[in-house]
Amino acid sequence: MPPLRTVLAFLIAPVSFGLLLLVISLASPSMGIGIWALGFVAMIAYPLAFVVGIPLFWVLRGRRLTGVATYSVIALGFSAVLVSYFVIWPVVSQGEGIAAILLPARLGQIAIMLFASFFTIFVFWLIARPDKQVQSQN
Repeated sequence: MPPLRTVLAFLIAPVSFGLLLLVISLASPSMGIGIWALGFVAMIAYPLAFVVGIPLFWVLRGRRLTGVATYSVIALGFSAVLVSYFVIWPVVSQGEGIAAILLPARLGQIAIMLFASFFTIFVFWLIARPDKQVQSQN
């Protein structure tokens, strides 16, 4: 049975960015956008957390790669996948040039995806603290 912190991390962290968007939207007149964003994040994040996150967590834990640096590299890789799928692929498939990726709106999307990836993975790391779990097993 995994530790309670690990279970909580897999339940809370995937929607942490959506919750952040919801809190931010409370200060604006369009709260519906925050609710939509939370649902959208949950729709993408939970399947990814269970299909990719859980196996990756156990592999990294088994190899004792549980530090912040390892999780930072994973966040960078995950954000690259998100940017490729949600920004680069649509630009290329519509026949737009590479310069279209450098438009301010698309750069904003890239920045949001980069921040969302790091935020989510660090929330997971702070809740689960896999580095502490490995040390306590010795």
